[in-house]
Amino acid sequence: MKGAPCTNEEEHQLLAHFVLIQFDFLREGATDPPDAINRVRDCLAPDDTAKAPLVWSRVVQLARSSAGKAGQFDRIRLVRSISPVARLRGATSLRLNLDKLTELAKSYANLIPDDIGGTKLDRISLLESIDAKLATARAVQVRGLPGSGKSVVVRRAVQRALEHGPTLFLKAEQLEGTSWISYANSQGLSGAHLEQLLVEIGAAGTPVLFVDAIDRIDKEHQPIIVDVIHTIVESPLLDNWRVVVSLRDTGIEMLRNWLGEFLDTLNVETLSVGQLSDDEAESLAKAKPHLRSLLFGSAQVREIVRRPFFAKVLNQSYMVDSSSSTFAPQSEVGLIENWWRRGGYNETGQNALERQRALLDLASVRARQLSQPIALSQLTSVAHIDGLRSDGILQNAREGVSVRFAHDIFFEWAFFHVLADRGLQWVEVIKACGEPPAVARVVELTSQWEYAQEQTGQRTCPNGEFGS
Repeated sequence: MKGAPCTNEEEHQLLAHFVLIQFDFLREGATDPPDAINRVRDCLAPDDTAKAPLVWSRVVQLARSSAGKAGQFDRIRLVRSISPVARLRGATSLRLNLDKLTELAKSYANLIPDDIGGTKLDRISLLESIDAKLATARAVQVRGLPGSGKSVVVRRAVQRALEHGPTLFLKAEQLEGTSWISYANSQGLSGAHLEQLLVEIGAAGTPVLFVDAIDRIDKEHQPIIVDVIHTIVESPLLDNWRVVVSLRDTGIEMLRNWLGEFLDTLNVETLSVGQLSDDEAESLAKAKPHLRSLLFGSAQVREIVRRPFFAKVLNQSYMVDSSSSTFAPQSEVGLIENWWRRGGYNETGQNALERQRALLDLASVRARQLSQPIALSQLTSVAHIDGLRSDGILQNAREGVSVRFAHDIFFEWAFFHVLADRGLQWVEVIKACGEPPAVARVVELTSQWEYAQEQTGQRTCPNGEFGS
C-alpha cells in the first residue's frame, strides 16, 4: 500500500488486469453444462465416468441450496459432498500418497499366509457378515482363538477393498513411529493433513480403516492408531468411515486400556471367527484327503485341526512324511511338541537340533524387542535363517538385515521352548523381557504344559505353582 488514496488512473490500471469470465450454467438453455460435465468426467475414477452427469447435477444442487446463504465450498467439503454419487480419482496433490498407501496395503495383505498347502478357503460367509455388521455399526471386531483365521478374513476384506481403489490398512508388526505424522514420514508420505487424506481415500476408494492384530500393537506405536480413529470420530466429514480390526478373544481387555474411549463412542459389533464348519472341513478334506480323519475325528482333535493355521502345520508335516498322518494332536501343546521335534518342519538329528537352537535364539531376541524386526547381527548364527524362511517360519523384514516370524504363533511356539529351556526358572525369563502382554499366551501354554506334566507324574512345579 502506498499510504495515499489511489488516483483514477491507478484504479484503471489495476482493474485492467482483471479478466471477466462469464459462466452460463444455471439458466434454461445454458450452453456450458456439457463442457462442465466433460471436465467432471476427467475427475472421476475410470469405472464411474458414466456418472459424470449425476455428479454435475449434485454440484448444481449444492450451488442452488447455498444461494443467498454465503455458502462456501473448499475441496475437502466438495469432495465429501459428491463422493456418495461417484468415486473420484483423488487430488493430484495427494496422488502419490494414495498410491503409496495402496502399495502398503497390498504388501501388508500379502504378508498374511492364506492357504493350507496351496488350498484357499474363502469363507465368504464371514465377509458377508462384516458387510452386514458395517451397515449398522461403525466398527467391527473380528475376534477368535489363535490360528482361527482372523487375519485371513481381514486380508480378504482388504484385497476386496483394493479392487475399488486406495485403502488404509495398518498391521501391528509393520508400524513405525509414535504418531500418525511420524508413521507417515517413515513411509514417505507427504505432510498432508490426516482429515484431508482420509476424505480423499474415502472418495477414491473405500472409507474403512483396517487394522490387523490391533491387540498386539506395541505401546510405543499405539498413538498412530489413536490419531487415525480420533480423527474419524471427531470429523463430521468422515461420518462415512468405518473401522475393521482383528484381535484375539483374550485381547479385548488390553484394547480397552488404550482405546476404551473410542470403543464406548463407536457402535461396535463383533464377528466371531470359529473353527471350520463341517462344510468348510469337507472342502478342505477333498483337497487334502490325508487330513480327513483328523478334520472329522474326535471333538478334541477337531478343536485343534479345524483351526486353519494348525491344519496348515499338520498338512506341512504330512507332505514331507506321510506317516505323520497318524499323529492326532489332543491339544496345542501336543502340536507344538510335534512341530518342535522336526526343527519346525522336517529335520532330524543334528539338523533338527541346530534349527531348534536357531529358533530359541530368534525368539529370545524377539521377546526383548517386540516392536522391532529381528536384526541378523543380534543372532548367534544365521546358518539356518534361509531354511526357516523357505519353510514359511520367517519372513524378510529387510533383506540381508532383519527378519520376523511369519506368524505370531511361530514366535509363541519358539518362545514356549525358550521358557522350557530354562526349566523351573522360566518365570525369570518373563520378568527379564519386561512381562509384555504379547507373551501372555506363551505363559498360558507353559502353564498348561506344567499342569499336564504334573498330572502324568513326570514333573511338578515347586509349591504347586504354575505361573499365570
